[in-house]
Amino acid sequence: MSSTSAPTRRRKTPAVMPPILLSQPEAWAFVGLSRSAWFTEKAAGNIPNPVCVRTSPRPRWRRADLEAWVATLPTSHREAAGAVG
Repeated sequence: MSSTSAPTRRRKTPAVMPPILLSQPEAWAFVGLSRSAWFTEKAAGNIPNPVCVRTSPRPRWRRADLEAWVATLPTSHREAAGAVG
């Protein structure tokens, strides 16, 4: 018996794509909010509107809409309060 073995072939692992549509718990985790903070912002009308998917009874949020919303948030408490220089 020979001690040489055939070369091992590695399978290419497909790249994992993040989901485009997020459930509500996925959405609040994606933007870094707690559950209660998410619902506070949602009640104030600050969260982007969800989309309706015919095959799901639950609303979904577009990742791109959430990213755009986060980009509009103030970068500091002073900016949020409207303080000038």
